[in-house]
Amino acid sequence: VFRQDVHKHYVEQGPRLMALSAVADNRLPRCVARRTAEWLVGRELEGEELDWAQGLALDFVKNGYRFRSLVRDIVTSDIYRRVR
Repeated sequence: VFRQDVHKHYVEQGPRLMALSAVADNRLPRCVARRTAEWLVGRELEGEELDWAQGLALDFVKNGYRFRSLVRDIVTSDIYRRVR
């Protein structure tokens, strides 16, 4: 009832299309990297840490979206060690 015509393709393609669009425009890797770093650091990122999260997102994509590699990159970084 409330669906607009511009959203019809999302209904037809399902959640897969939404996930693929988030990967295509890099929202997914940026969000995963930032939220994982915040979870491990124990607080929201700030200042230069946001740039660090951008780098983590790039590496996350380069490593084939392997979450284990992302976590390793976070916990072995200088920024993480300074916070801990």
